[in-house]
Amino acid sequence: SSAIRSLQAVLLYSRYAAASPCDAQVPRAFCIVRLLGTSAVPSFVVVHTSINALRWLSAFNVSAHRQSIVTRVLLGGSLTYAIVYGFIVFWAEPLNGRAPYCTSLTKES
Repeated sequence: SSAIRSLQAVLLYSRYAAASPCDAQVPRAFCIVRLLGTSAVPSFVVVHTSINALRWLSAFNVSAHRQSIVTRVLLGGSLTYAIVYGFIVFWAEPLNGRAPYCTSLTKES
């Protein structure tokens, strides 16, 4: 996405514009882009499970109305899962100060 490309451009600029390798740091607030992307990845498992559930429903000729209801519930579940996962893993991550690079993993994940 464009946000991650922008973050990578900021990181590259800080690396090449710094006088020494120790000065090549970016504000940690920029790292929220990487953290948000990482929190969405586990929901892919839920989406895959949802697709399999919908295939199962269509294989056994469940009505289209019920399939629509199940689709909405499962997509809402995957969105909720991504939000809860991101909150639990990244709520204690400090976003003040500077960092030499933005990591997508924390000790909680």
